[in-house]
Amino acid sequence: MINELNEIISDEKTIYIRETNSVMDPPLTLKDFYSKNLETNYSTIYRTKDELMDFFRGFKNNPK
Repeated sequence: MINELNEIISDEKTIYIRETNSVMDPPLTLKDFYSKNLETNYSTIYRTKDELMDFFRGFKNNPK
């Protein structure tokens, strides 16, 4: 999705992405965690702020 957005938007645009991040070291990872609210299992990785920034810098510096 990020690569596709990078291709269709101009340099003057800003994309805001809301992401939950972790303050734990190592970051919290859930695998097949049951959620009563969702009524299903789900998996996720809560990355740190630095991990998320590195992830997005990779797209900025290496456009598809």
